[in-house]
Amino acid sequence: SSGYPLRPGSAPCAFYMKTGQCKFGLTCKNDHPELNGAPAAAAAGDAQLNSSGYPLRPGSAPCGFYMKTGQCKFGQTCKNDHPEQNGGGHWGGGGDAGRVASKASWS
Repeated sequence: SSGYPLRPGSAPCAFYMKTGQCKFGLTCKNDHPELNGAPAAAAAGDAQLNSSGYPLRPGSAPCGFYMKTGQCKFGQTCKNDHPEQNGGGHWGGGGDAGRVASKASWS
């Protein structure tokens, strides 16, 4: 058991469904369903992971921090897309073109 309340007939807790956690704990008014004894989010396996372990969510907005740094503090619970890097260490769809153009040259 996840330790969160099961409330069939109530709306599922959206945050719990995405992450498997709920900050309201036992006081949450929403349902926290389990599948095969695991939180629904973990059992669903709703996103494939890229080679860095971040979720691929095509159709969702790209994770801005991941796109800039290649890292994401939310890890597998992030709701945004984390596309694979292409061979040159750049992300698909234009690579570093925007970043290079925005850097000032002080030569």
